[in-house]
Amino acid sequence: MKKFSSSIALRLTVWFLLLSLLPLVVMAVFVRHNVADAFDAIALQTRLEQAQTNASVLARLADDPVRVRKYVQASQPQNGIHFIVDENTLIVAHPSQEMVGASVRTRYGEAVLTQIMTSDSGSVADWPHQRVIGYAHVAGSEWVDVVEVSASALAGTLAVLTRVSSLQLTFSLIAVSLAGGAVIWVIIGAPLRKLTRAAAALGLGESHAHLNANEMKDELSVLARTINGTDEQIHGLVQGLEVQVAELGQAYTSLRQSEERFRAIFDAVNDAILVLGVRTGAIIEANPKFLEMFEYQHDEISRLLVMDLGAGGLPYTRRAALKALRSVSRHGPQVFEWRARSKNGREFWVEVNLRLATLDGQERMLLTLRNIDQRRRAEQIQAATFRIAQAGLSTGTLYEYFVLVHEILAQVLPAKNFMAAFLDTTRNALAFPYHFDERASWPAAHSVGDAGLVAHVLRAGEPMLLTPESIAQLGLKDTLPCVDWLAAPLKTTRGVLGVLAIRNYDLAHRLTKVDQETFAFLTAQIATSVERKLAEDALRQAETRWRTLMESAPQLIMTINRQGVALFVNHSVDGLTVSQQAGATIEELLPGATAEEKRACLAQVFSDRKSIAFEFDTFSNDAKRRWFSCTLTPVIDRGWVELAIFNATEITSLKEAELALRVSEEMYRSIVEQLTDGFALLDASGQILEWNRAMEEMTGILRKDILSKPAWKIQAILAPDSNLEDVDTHYLALIHKVLDDETGQYVHAPVQSTIRNLRGEELYIQQIIFPIRTETSARLGSLFRNVTQQKLAEDQIRQMNAELEQRVFSRTAELESANSELESFSYSISHDLRAPLRAIDGFARLLSDELGASPAGESARFIEVIRQNARQMGNLIDDLLAFSRFSRQPLNKQPVDCAALIQRAIEILEPEQCGHPVEISMLSNLPNCDGDPTLLFQVWVNLLSNAIKFSRNSHPACIQIGNEIRQGEVVYFVRDNGVGFDMRYADKLFGVFQRLHRAEEFEGTGVGLAIVHRIVRRHGGNAWAESHLGQGTTFYFSLPQ
Repeated sequence: MKKFSSSIALRLTVWFLLLSLLPLVVMAVFVRHNVADAFDAIALQTRLEQAQTNASVLARLADDPVRVRKYVQASQPQNGIHFIVDENTLIVAHPSQEMVGASVRTRYGEAVLTQIMTSDSGSVADWPHQRVIGYAHVAGSEWVDVVEVSASALAGTLAVLTRVSSLQLTFSLIAVSLAGGAVIWVIIGAPLRKLTRAAAALGLGESHAHLNANEMKDELSVLARTINGTDEQIHGLVQGLEVQVAELGQAYTSLRQSEERFRAIFDAVNDAILVLGVRTGAIIEANPKFLEMFEYQHDEISRLLVMDLGAGGLPYTRRAALKALRSVSRHGPQVFEWRARSKNGREFWVEVNLRLATLDGQERMLLTLRNIDQRRRAEQIQAATFRIAQAGLSTGTLYEYFVLVHEILAQVLPAKNFMAAFLDTTRNALAFPYHFDERASWPAAHSVGDAGLVAHVLRAGEPMLLTPESIAQLGLKDTLPCVDWLAAPLKTTRGVLGVLAIRNYDLAHRLTKVDQETFAFLTAQIATSVERKLAEDALRQAETRWRTLMESAPQLIMTINRQGVALFVNHSVDGLTVSQQAGATIEELLPGATAEEKRACLAQVFSDRKSIAFEFDTFSNDAKRRWFSCTLTPVIDRGWVELAIFNATEITSLKEAELALRVSEEMYRSIVEQLTDGFALLDASGQILEWNRAMEEMTGILRKDILSKPAWKIQAILAPDSNLEDVDTHYLALIHKVLDDETGQYVHAPVQSTIRNLRGEELYIQQIIFPIRTETSARLGSLFRNVTQQKLAEDQIRQMNAELEQRVFSRTAELESANSELESFSYSISHDLRAPLRAIDGFARLLSDELGASPAGESARFIEVIRQNARQMGNLIDDLLAFSRFSRQPLNKQPVDCAALIQRAIEILEPEQCGHPVEISMLSNLPNCDGDPTLLFQVWVNLLSNAIKFSRNSHPACIQIGNEIRQGEVVYFVRDNGVGFDMRYADKLFGVFQRLHRAEEFEGTGVGLAIVHRIVRRHGGNAWAESHLGQGTTFYFSLPQ
């Protein structure tokens, strides 16, 4: 028997007790970390679950900001904080109101913030700041619910748990060790050595240690069999691990090679490639081609969003870029063309390919950009060339042609300011058939020597791109009034016709050498069209002038040859017996009794080159005698006379003048005597030359008694009580005033007076004086009309009008009072209706919340119908209040800048164009008007909003704004290409709550146009509309000038 001190059982027991202390060391070193990791995982999961619970609750409360705020206040965690942020990282709800609107970028690092904003839900530990954060996106909105707990509080709890667990584990291990040592000491003997050796062999990796289990009993036998089975399993596992290690090595090699190939392709591809965050659009990775194309450095891309790469103007805005990113998630890959802008402000066209991809286990947005600027520019130049040629064929005048050319150039170049200068070589001057400049006025024609830059281009004969710096280098004395000046000569086969020039005032969009080459190419096309157009215009004008001159001449003009045959006849003259068609002879019209004398007249013209003149008379088809004065003049062309001009002018009127004069005298006498009004004729000295029968009957003074007497004698006879001093001087001054009017159009205003005739009758007389001029003298005519009955009738009517005006005034006052009471009643009723509507909507919302997220049956639809109708009624009440307010608001008339009002209205209505761009243009410079700026601004907002709404289904949607002058009023109009309406219902258009389209098609309450009509009528104008179904609508309103 062995010594007790050398017993293996003793040693095993001692070692067992020593080894039992090892778990305490392990626990001291590792257990705390394991417990901490488990506790951290539980804390993260708890924060995630709390954030998800909050997000689900907030999804139902998103429409009620007050309840959201209360919920956030009530759901604050212990030792932490609960708040909500939006897609722009701004705090929407926070227990501290001062934090609302602040950005969380100052609270969290970029990595933590990116994970929160890009993932749907999750949790993250921010150990540098001792925080544990849980987050979840709120369904149906762009909010993110965030729950944050301080890690220091968790650490304290962890320390307590660790100390308690350590004590419990320590006591347990000590008890187990003592019990195990006792069992080993009592039971285990010699087999333990074999087991120990076998276990040692297994620990050294020797997989061939085999024990004879039959030599052992009970548990030792089982342990021996277990060790044998474990040995076999380890042997099999080792073989399997060797195979798996070999396979993993091959897979790792393939993966590394694949990554190297992908990186090589990513860096070498000729298109710009970006890897983006799905929700924020943040740029995560970019290839070298992107850095080259957009002129950024690699360290700058982390601060960029894909929305920053757009040109900025409509429709290439940040909002449109964000919408395109979201479309990929909803509708799959997207391919479209986009106007991009580099870091240095250079704009260019790219083809965009957007698709989702999974990279490193995360969903990313893969963005491919291909530069198509040269292709688009080539297409634009090709289209511009074709349109320039078409414009030359379709336009009538040079101004119309250059208007179209300006529009075409503006689509290819920064040609907002454009002019055309033509060179007149005969006068060595420049004329400007077209000029548009936002800062300079239209120049007048002037000498080439005074033309400055234009003359320099004419002398150089080449296109020029000038800047203030290049002008100094060229040694020109002119100062450049703009940022860039681009000009090109109009060269043709006949020489230089003139110069086309572009002025640029925009520092952000400078003209380049590429623009210079493009402008030079297009100018060559324009020059060809202009040359053809000028030649056609000159020929057409010459022909038109000659034919117009001939055809408009009242004379008969014929071109004849040496034989007297007519080659051209301008028109026929009734009364000439000779044929007046080309090919006829004029021999019958020539002076002379015989054919020899008539041929002698022709010889005198063609051989002696002398003109002859003669007269003849004839009878027209209606047997009327007509007289003509004729001339026959030779046409000398380079010393030869082959043609002569026959000119016959009718002088029948001259011949009949004497007869007409005699007839006129007799007619004059008959008219004067037949006049029902009295007529008197005075000479320049005031002597009476004529006194008709009506004057005799009216005054009782006979003609023979008053002729050759001064007119003021009548005043003394008919109005002895007038008390007019120096009556003769007064009459002479009046006569000279009328007769000294050289236009002969002076008519003295009617004068009413009272006279008493020789029969003692008192009469009301209306007198009018007027000049009567002849070639040799001037006379003064005076008409006297008896208006006694008319005067009495006017007095009666005046009295009746006064009574009627008093009645109208009283009735108007009653109507104004009733209208005021009606408007006050409408305003009060509209306000009183708000309370029950708010109650209906509020209780319907509470009922919906009470039923839960998924109410059964038709309940949800009924509740939604109730809320929709309550909101619709609220909108109707709001519009009714607006209508009442605009009707009662006092007018504050002042000068109004209509263009500024329209610009403000367009800016306010820009959100209504989201997703459907609208082209709004002003056809003219709108004149200013007098009116209330606030009310007129509402008119423009309502009309433009109406046009945008009803043209949203048109592609493209176009709205035009302009003005006209009609009957002394300024008429403004807004024209769209929308759905239009049936003009049979136009009388209902401006009525309150009147609608011509169903609410399902177009939203609205039918009050906007009623407000427009009411405001315009209050300004003294009128409003109306013209439309055709499917062809758009034009709304007009007029304002007095």
